[in-house]
Amino acid sequence: LIGSDDLPTEKVQDRWPSRTLKPERFVAQDENGNFFDHGKFTHWDEDGRMAGRGLFRHGERHGLWTRWFSVNETQAVYGSALELGFQAPFTAQASFKDGKLHGTWTIVDARKRQGSAWEFEDGNRHGLSVWWHPDGSKFREVAYRGGDIDGTAFEYSPTGAVVKEEKYVDGFC
Repeated sequence: LIGSDDLPTEKVQDRWPSRTLKPERFVAQDENGNFFDHGKFTHWDEDGRMAGRGLFRHGERHGLWTRWFSVNETQAVYGSALELGFQAPFTAQASFKDGKLHGTWTIVDARKRQGSAWEFEDGNRHGLSVWWHPDGSKFREVAYRGGDIDGTAFEYSPTGAVVKEEKYVDGFC
């Protein structure tokens, strides 16, 4: 059964104390009768607003996942980006392969302005991680290799001038 993607599934719906839908997910069973997530997964907050969705394959996240943050969550998690002038709420998208981040994780604000994009490979940061000012100019750029900062990290002013530069090798400055 585990090698097949066309497993029979069952829809499971959990509810908040208010009785609004919490997550809706699909599960399958292994040969021992153990359930695991397999298929679409959608999560709503207590007010009934969709907060996230993605796909599980054999109990692990796979493919594109999207997370919509409320204004309050955005303020709590991304306060520094709001100080730069981005507008809440934020939306994050990340790609997964066999349960690990793999591909680009992006965050955009309420006006669809990209705040950041981070590259991952097999669960580790690998490649460029970039943050932007609300006007689209780069704010910070850092190269990663196998999860460690590796290369020159730059910070930029809104005019594009380099205001900070640090060289890293295998995570050390």
